[in-house]
Amino acid sequence: MKKILTFALLFFAFSPIAEAQRTISLSSYKVEDLKGGNYYLKDTEGILNPFVGTWRWQEGNKEFIIKLQKKEKFNWGGLTDYYKDIIMGGYLYKENGVEITNTLNFTSSLDMNNTATFQNFSKITGNRVTSGELNLIFYDIAKYNKECRAKLSLQNSGNSILIRLYDVETYRFSNRRPPKQKGFSVPNNVILNKQ
Repeated sequence: MKKILTFALLFFAFSPIAEAQRTISLSSYKVEDLKGGNYYLKDTEGILNPFVGTWRWQEGNKEFIIKLQKKEKFNWGGLTDYYKDIIMGGYLYKENGVEITNTLNFTSSLDMNNTATFQNFSKITGNRVTSGELNLIFYDIAKYNKECRAKLSLQNSGNSILIRLYDVETYRFSNRRPPKQKGFSVPNNVILNKQ
């Protein structure tokens, strides 16, 4: 019995199953740190926290609201062998009191067996902070779910953010979708105030 226990202990101690997950700091990681998978990219210094909250811009009859939350230990529906802390969010855009786009009631989890979770999944995601700017992927729903890049810069001691959207080239998997539209359906290069 003692030999069986010793063998079992040695087997699990040296097997890949027993490999501990590495925790890597989000604020100081390098690409080479991420090789080999089985890691947790953690916001150990809280660099994502200042971006969390509800942000609002209004000018005349136009209103733009962004809601951002921090999701800890996020995994892409089991498709990856790593986890990371990220910002997820949605947005609301109105003109003359009429909703143009509303993705504020988003889900922050994916179920690969349920395509409805893709439809309702967060339309704003990211976690890379460089030079005080949060870099995100932003989906412009009114432009046929166009993928954009967004940079959020904290302003006014963290009470405001400047949002700048950028077009990116992406591959279309279906020729049934219309060509990618230029510009954005939401205000760009505006300052939103924390609510």
